[in-house]
Amino acid sequence: MKILIITHNFWPEVFPINDIAWELAKKKKVTVITGYPNYPDGAIFKNYTNNNISKKKIKNVEIIRLPIIPRKNGSTVNLILNYLSFIFSFIIFFKKKFIKEKPDIIFFYGVSPITSAIPAIILKKIYKSKLILWVQDLWPESISSTNHIKNKFLLSLIGRIVNIIYKYSDKILVQSNSFKKILLKKKLNKKIEVLYNSSIIKKNNIQLNSKLKKILKNNFCITYAGNIGKAQSLLEITKLSTIFNNNSMIKFLIIGNGSEKEKIKNEIKKNNIKNIIILDRVSQKKIWKILKLSQVLFITLKDSYIFNHTIPSKLQSYMAVGKPIIGSIKGESSKIIIKSKCGLINKPGDIKKLESNIYNIYKMSKSKRKIMGTNAKKYYNKYFKNSEQIKKLIKHFNDFK
Repeated sequence: MKILIITHNFWPEVFPINDIAWELAKKKKVTVITGYPNYPDGAIFKNYTNNNISKKKIKNVEIIRLPIIPRKNGSTVNLILNYLSFIFSFIIFFKKKFIKEKPDIIFFYGVSPITSAIPAIILKKIYKSKLILWVQDLWPESISSTNHIKNKFLLSLIGRIVNIIYKYSDKILVQSNSFKKILLKKKLNKKIEVLYNSSIIKKNNIQLNSKLKKILKNNFCITYAGNIGKAQSLLEITKLSTIFNNNSMIKFLIIGNGSEKEKIKNEIKKNNIKNIIILDRVSQKKIWKILKLSQVLFITLKDSYIFNHTIPSKLQSYMAVGKPIIGSIKGESSKIIIKSKCGLINKPGDIKKLESNIYNIYKMSKSKRKIMGTNAKKYYNKYFKNSEQIKKLIKHFNDFK
């Protein structure tokens, strides 16, 4: 079976589709069409030129990269240019010869922007292949929730485009049960099934630098790793004055980059906060080690209709590591934390409850925290394990044999 993956983002950017592609390529012929890597920093990664189509084989996956306009600071204008450039680049540069054989399945990985599925639809028409969408973000709800677009007419127009994309698909996979319920209400007359994300963080023996290792060893570290953007609402942790003033042992470790990072840094400097440590993005191998040495892991999403229906892939990664989780989060993710008994939750923006949760988990015995971590790992193995998700995905592909 020949599989063509269309995705706006791919390795070395960190997304679940990476491991999906590597695993599929062990048994199938896999080609990926993507842009040049620039997420989340906003600049094209080093060693990538971004001035023409490139073609390279990595781990038996053929990767075709299209020139794009990088997202830069993540402003609305820059994001629109970034999103549109992928489509226009495909239209301008695509030639049938770049794909030597007709793909049996075109698999679209639907993070924002879902408009990147337009090339997938064009290729479906050219090759008469089957098109499967794996919806990670619901549009236009996602861009409305992050306030990138507020105009009702534009949101309505985008909604119509999205429905056309859904119409041309042969099957729709979604990343949460809540997403499935939302799409079923649209009466798309399509088969809609849930395929969870899995973890892309793997166990390894990499060594951390002595300074970071000392921080993790000598303090009660609550760690957040990932994008630092508007959706995450990480700015709220700078308001945890009571906890920070009363206990210098508790440290918040934030690892990553994003549009809100400088704001958090400014708040830390302005209020002379010593308990929050911000590090730049590190390799996934180091992330696993840092998470493993942390006492608690932190996940947050702003309170909005769409985010309350989303399961951020970070949750699966945290659970795979097997550590207690504090979630400043609502909806499906909070239900998973409660059901699995792997941590404590509060509503986004509820600083008093967050402080209470931090204090309670800090005072908790090591054995109780260990049980929470074990529960997280068990739940991951039951519902989110990567090998099981791959099996389910292949079954979806085989439906079109």
